[in-house]
Amino acid sequence: MLLTGHILILLGGIYLLVGQLWYFWRRHVFIWISFIDSYFEILFLFQALLTVVSQVLCFLAIEWYLPLLVSALVLGWLNLLYYTRGFQHTGIYSVMIQKVVLRDLLRFLLIYLVFLFGFAVALVSLSQEAWRPEAPTGPNATESVQPMEGQEDEGNGAQYRGILEASLELFKFTIGMGELAFQEQLHFRGMVLLLLLAYVLLTYILLLNMLIALMSETVNSVATDSWSIWKLQKAISVLEMENGYWWCRKKQRAGVMLTVGTKPDGSPDERWCFRVEEVNWASWEQTLPTLCEDPSGAGVPRTLENPVLASPPKEDEDGASEENYVPVQLLQSN
Repeated sequence: MLLTGHILILLGGIYLLVGQLWYFWRRHVFIWISFIDSYFEILFLFQALLTVVSQVLCFLAIEWYLPLLVSALVLGWLNLLYYTRGFQHTGIYSVMIQKVVLRDLLRFLLIYLVFLFGFAVALVSLSQEAWRPEAPTGPNATESVQPMEGQEDEGNGAQYRGILEASLELFKFTIGMGELAFQEQLHFRGMVLLLLLAYVLLTYILLLNMLIALMSETVNSVATDSWSIWKLQKAISVLEMENGYWWCRKKQRAGVMLTVGTKPDGSPDERWCFRVEEVNWASWEQTLPTLCEDPSGAGVPRTLENPVLASPPKEDEDGASEENYVPVQLLQSN
């Protein structure tokens, strides 16, 4: 049973990997736009890669398959948000998360890494003198005093022996878990404390509050257009799921294939287009124009039963006259 489960997981990962590779291959001309817009597709691709690699390592009896399989499991649960886009109340949350991560969080991380590694290098440089409590006094002037075993654990603060360790300690200050403590035997103790205070002011107070403000602005802008965004996400999800079924790909219910432009390689950009006509249902009787699809003829004339509907032309807010619109006349019943 265990072998059967691993085989099923491997086949599922291969199926998902082939599907995502085919998706990006169809959009290889616009590959950069794909990486920006296809947020969930990239996560699906990473999930498929981790799943396939983990199962291959499992069959080779390599123990590192387990961390990769766990990572694929986490991505699988995160990708479950993709299927909530069809619901109005839950789909908007996935859109908000996507926009916050791609817009605000990535920019914040770029600025934050500059501060993090800059202060980490400074602390490591100052910590080089941590275990030199006194100058060498022996006959050999170049020998230095080495710390005794267990001496490194003494003191109230932590040492910064490397950039990674210093970065980890500084990250604790960012999330409010650090302590303003330092080694008693550190030289330039005042300078170390000054650097820590400056780091806390710039990251914990300034950058995090700026990130919260930017996230609030993004959420408000998305919430304003939540209805239209939800309808668009629902339509995209339905079309992508239909394209996943081979028997639905050749069945086009309506529309026509049109050339909408030219691709960067010079070939025509042909797409399946649908005609959409927006109507203001609050005042459709006054503003709906006459259909004129025949290029050689005029629109269909209509007689007016209620002349009150034909209001005199007047200027709107954009300066356009209502003469551009033909009032709809009520059809007479025979």
